[in-house]
Amino acid sequence: MRTKVYITYARRLLAIAGGCAVVVSLNSCGPSRQQKELAERVVARVEVPRRTVKLAQVQKVCHEMSQHRLPYVFGGESFVEGGMDCSGSVHHVLSRVGYRYVPRQCNHQYYWLVKTGQFNKASKLDEKTLRKMRPGDLMFWKGTYNTGKRWPDVSHVMVYMGRDPSTGKHWMFGGRGTSKRGINGGGVDFFSFTPRESEGRKASFIGYGSVPGVRG
Repeated sequence: MRTKVYITYARRLLAIAGGCAVVVSLNSCGPSRQQKELAERVVARVEVPRRTVKLAQVQKVCHEMSQHRLPYVFGGESFVEGGMDCSGSVHHVLSRVGYRYVPRQCNHQYYWLVKTGQFNKASKLDEKTLRKMRPGDLMFWKGTYNTGKRWPDVSHVMVYMGRDPSTGKHWMFGGRGTSKRGINGGGVDFFSFTPRESEGRKASFIGYGSVPGVRG
């Protein structure tokens, strides 16, 4: 089943890239011109809705998804596949609210925000950084797993949902991993978190950014 998902994932990336050498992107030992060209091509295709997308629309889709208690499935981006991964969750949410050709991989989602001037670099996920973040922002990490040195070197993404003033907890939404369970018991769910630099020994938070076209 997992092998089938990987194959489906690679085929979709190939279609998005318009025939570019995606195999290099997935298996290369390091960054290459093909990887950079692929990233440029992927982000150039994104179509932001002409009408303003309200934050409430994004939040509504996230809440609906969390009710299904979906498992984390690497390469998954729809209910048909039985689950989703982190970038698949973001892809699904933004597609539901009207975006077209949303980047499927988190490194391309990160590059999209960089290219549009929306990304804010941060070396720590601490209170100082969190005070600057807004609900709906995308949060990015690197080093959460071995990506094969793909370019850009980003491995994880989540949607920041804000801080609960009654508890002081911060919340994020997305696919967090096979061993994680959110507030509703799913792998694709809402997760509370405390300020920290990383999610693991080798992982590190690298920054955040608002999605072009989303307004609170």
